[in-house]
Amino acid sequence: MRKKIAFQIAAVVAVIMFLFQLVSSIMLARSAHEMYTKGKDELLSRDLKAVQENFAEDVFSPHVLAYYEEHMEEVKLENDWSDPNFVKTSEELDQRFLELKDDYPDDNDFLLFTDEEKAVYARIRYKFVSVRVDYYREFYDVKSFAIIDISEENRGRVVCDGTKGTEDDAFIQGVVLAETRENGTIFKFINGQSTQPEFGNVSVESGEDWFVGYYPMFGTEDSRFALCLISDLTAFNKTLTSQVMPLVYSTALLFVLAVGFLMWFLYRKTVRPVAQIQKSVRQFTDNKDTDQVVAEMEKVKVQNEFGILAGDISHLAEEIERYTKENISLAAEHERMATELDLATKIQLDALPAVFPAFPEREEFDIHASMTAAKEVGGDFYDFFLLDEDHLGMVIADVSGKGVPAALFMMMAKILIENHAKMGLSPKEVLERTNEAICRNNKEKMFVTVWFGILEISTGKITAANAGHEYPIIRQPDGAYELFKDKHGFVLGAMQGKRYHEYELTLPKGSMLFVYTDGVPEATRADNEMFGTERLVAVMNRLPESSPKELLAHVHASVNEFVGDAPQFDDLTMLAVKLQ
Repeated sequence: MRKKIAFQIAAVVAVIMFLFQLVSSIMLARSAHEMYTKGKDELLSRDLKAVQENFAEDVFSPHVLAYYEEHMEEVKLENDWSDPNFVKTSEELDQRFLELKDDYPDDNDFLLFTDEEKAVYARIRYKFVSVRVDYYREFYDVKSFAIIDISEENRGRVVCDGTKGTEDDAFIQGVVLAETRENGTIFKFINGQSTQPEFGNVSVESGEDWFVGYYPMFGTEDSRFALCLISDLTAFNKTLTSQVMPLVYSTALLFVLAVGFLMWFLYRKTVRPVAQIQKSVRQFTDNKDTDQVVAEMEKVKVQNEFGILAGDISHLAEEIERYTKENISLAAEHERMATELDLATKIQLDALPAVFPAFPEREEFDIHASMTAAKEVGGDFYDFFLLDEDHLGMVIADVSGKGVPAALFMMMAKILIENHAKMGLSPKEVLERTNEAICRNNKEKMFVTVWFGILEISTGKITAANAGHEYPIIRQPDGAYELFKDKHGFVLGAMQGKRYHEYELTLPKGSMLFVYTDGVPEATRADNEMFGTERLVAVMNRLPESSPKELLAHVHASVNEFVGDAPQFDDLTMLAVKLQ
């Protein structure tokens, strides 16, 4: 891992420094090249002006140059002084030229010459020009020094040249044509855009680089000419390269040393601390030894972000250890509470009648009840008990809230109601006494809704009172289940001194009484639609002849099917009694 990080960092640094070196070398070479060409431009510009003045005064006239455009091959002489014929011909031409100068002292008289005289005069002038061109080529030590035609018709044609290492015009013609093809410097003269020395660089097809300078000479309206100087840039570029390369090599050496130092520095300040931190984290993951992590992190003695990170990891390990101990303690406490809550659930269920049939020796009636709590313990409760051989007390109630507090409140309310009922009190009196007892010590302001009724078994008469509870549902023999809207009183535990009303109803043999808590009609599915009282009555009427046990199971299944996967928010408690 450490080698991988070091290699990645070194690779990035190497690329950056290489690019920096490359750009620096290119800029240095370009700057040297520009300085060289600029200095050469200034020097040759001055010299070309002097050369142009000499040509204009001593050698050429515009009329002679114009004559060359049409008779170039006729007037050219090969200056070979070792050839006797050339020497003799040259002497004869020189003598004839002097005679013409005596007869026609002004160059403008050239227009008055006969064709033969023009040819003699032009050839002698061309010889002078050739000698002068060769002289300037040697004087400036350049590859070529020439006169070129820059007229629109003959653009770039060589009139006269002195070229080192060649016997014809091919070389200079190639350089000049390269300039014209590329719309180079010569076009400034051809298009009449410049009358001052102009310079440029030319690369020919052979791969050589040349420095070219031009200076306009003179001419007629249709004939224009320019001096052309060609210097070798290839040699200069080699010289420049030989001077730049030592700098490149030294930079490369510095680059290697810098990378080595950087890798060493990064290893000490970055890679090694990261490796120590990584090792400690893995050890802590395996053995959870906080002291070992703290000791290892103290060894990371770098004054940067990794040193801060090491301290943070030590602190984190200590916090994890503390948090783990707290979680273990909380888990033990949670397990203890779960055990106690499970015991509370069993105690609550044991407090409710849960053995059915409840009175197997009594054939006059059949009673069944059930409670499904929304939490481990619930706030609903039901109860039924014989007051004497002919009277059955029945209770169904719903305590405010859920969980353990509601369960404790429920146990208290259940005991109070049963005790008061067994004292021989009427349903309204039972509720009034229970309300007073609860209100005397109800600091938490909890309350309970209760339906309490006493069934006279021999006659089927029920005397009941309702403290804010749901309406009962009754089915007469051979009839349908219907909601019985009794008169409600106030809930128990909310206000002292409340009075409650009793009512009576008679259940003939074959009739059924069904009481329940609000968890049944208010059961809600995922789209927030409630089960509702109307749906409850309709579900019950699907099994009109069922027993109390079958009826409760049918209602419970219907509620579960309606709710689906939605969570149960309230207790489901039901009680049904049927007269046989």
